[in-house]
Amino acid sequence: MSQQEEDLILRMYRLVGDREKNVFLQNTRWEIIAGRVPGRKAVEIERYWIMRNNTHFLPPSSKF
Repeated sequence: MSQQEEDLILRMYRLVGDREKNVFLQNTRWEIIAGRVPGRKAVEIERYWIMRNNTHFLPPSSKF
């Protein structure tokens, strides 16, 4: 992910939040965010977010 994509994903996540799939919205938060990041699919955005924000995947030196 480029720095621009990371910034956009973070801003969109703050805007969309922890929204789950809703019958009225027809989109998950990842689909909504991916719609704003050209060339990226919802699954790519979700995997990026999980890897970036889950302490399980951080290197040992960066854990608290």
